[in-house]
Parts: sequence; C-alpha cells; structure tokens
Amino acid sequence: MPQRPDGRAIDHKDGAVLVFGASRGLGRATCLALAAAGFPVVLGCRNPGDGEDAMAEIVASGGRALCVAVDVTDHASVSQAVATACDFASGLAAIVNNAAIVTPLARLHLGDPDAWAEAMRVNVLGPYNAIRAALPVLRRGGVIVNLSSGAAHRPVEGWSAYCASKAALAMLTRSVFAEYGDVVRVYGVQPGLLDTDMQAEIRASGLGPPSRLPRSALADVAGAARAIAWLVRTAPADLSGTEIDVDGVALRRRMDGG
Repeated sequence: MPQRPDGRAIDHKDGAVLVFGASRGLGRATCLALAAAGFPVVLGCRNPGDGEDAMAEIVASGGRALCVAVDVTDHASVSQAVATACDFASGLAAIVNNAAIVTPLARLHLGDPDAWAEAMRVNVLGPYNAIRAALPVLRRGGVIVNLSSGAAHRPVEGWSAYCASKAALAMLTRSVFAEYGDVVRVYGVQPGLLDTDMQAEIRASGLGPPSRLPRSALADVAGAARAIAWLVRTAPADLSGTEIDVDGVALRRRMDGG
C-alpha cells in the first residue's frame, strides 16, 4: 500500500466519497451521513446547483463537500467527476451509485421504447461508467456501493424497465466482486421502500403493489443512508459481492455494534 509522509499506510478512509445522484432523497441523505462519518464528500448531480444546499449543510457542520456536474450516461463526464473527487481529497475512498430512474411505468406493450432505453442508460450504463472510471484510482480496500432493489429479484407489473435494469445491476455487482474482490469491496444495497420523489411517481402510476402503499408506510431515507455510510466506513469483507437488505436484523445488529 502507498505510504503517507508520516510513514503510515494510506487506506481507503483517507479519500473522498463520490455520490452519484446526490441532489435529493437517499443520495442527499447519504452525503450527509458520509460527512458525519468523517469523509470528504463529492456530490455528483446532473445540475450541481441542486446539491448546493446539502454541500452548505455539510460545510456548516465542519465537514468537507464539493458539488460537481455529471451525466452518468456519459463516460467522459463521469471520468471527470472521478478525477475531481481524487483531487479534492487524498484520492478516492468510495463511490455510491445512487442515480436512477423508475420510468417508464407502463405495461410492456404500452411503454415508450426510448424511455425504456433511457432507463437502461441511467440505471445500468451509469453505474458501469462510474465503476469503470473509479477502479483504476480507488484506494486498496476502497468501496463501491450500488443501489439495488427488491425489484431486481421480483417482477412488478408495469416496472419492466426498472426491474430489468436493477437485475442487471445486481449481476454487475457480482461481476465486480468476481474480478476485483481481492482489491475492492462492492455491495448491492436494497434500501427498501423509502419516502422519496421516486415513490411519489410510483404512487401516481397506480402500477404494482408498492403504488398502493400509503405514504405513511414508507421509511425515512436516514436509516438507509446510515447503512450505506457504515458499509463505506467499515468495508466488511464477508458482505462484499452480495445484495444487502438494509432492514435485515443481522445487519442492524452489526451496525449497532460498531
């Protein structure tokens, strides 16, 4: 491992965490949780102005944060965001692939083909671009978090684009582990049904059982954000390459124990 000037080994905790899809919802909450855990945070947003309030909140609390413009479907844009994150701190500690869209919400024969393809670009190509750009510069022991979903494993009426894209992302997590598991940690995180703008879109569609859940039944984003920050901070080897349900009792016990 590389050495610091004081002779101590540099580990992944010395670097920045780059969060894609950081402007709102779970992405925003994850940035706040990571900053509270002591990481410099780079907020990757399609429109960087959308992340300025979260950046200001982190800085006001004594943390370090930076907003960057990034289009996850454009590899050059993602590579530039990764380079900026490396320059912002002592390299790159982790990336969090949170950028995603749930549309089109429609049965297969009624959906817009272009919208279906766009879901693949954002939800699959986006994480691929991020992982491809980050792997050469991640600290040894660095972390990749892919935001997965129960929809990766169970079809839902009207959600074919989202379910298929999240299933592809789950396999991408496993592929990264198979190829680079000795160098980095990679986790697929299933955050559950959260009170976010995406869930509002789902409720408005009326498609699938989740659309019929009242808002009061949805979880706050803070719990899932805390779990992501814990994974980045502790980088547990035994969970690498797996899909993790943040509501799982075993995970909660581990988190409460440190």
